[in-house]
Amino acid sequence: MTIDNNLPEGVGPHEEKELDLMLSGDKPLAMFSDTIPSSMELPEVKFQPYRS
Repeated sequence: MTIDNNLPEGVGPHEEKELDLMLSGDKPLAMFSDTIPSSMELPEVKFQPYRS
């Protein structure tokens, strides 16, 4: 993964912290892509109560 050091403060990467940041109000939106490695599984069950 390439990290862009010119990103504004508060912009990712936030691995394993997305749900906590959103529930605390520090991050209003999370975006995921389908290009994650097959060895990594997102904890979708933890996000389910907050999906619309």
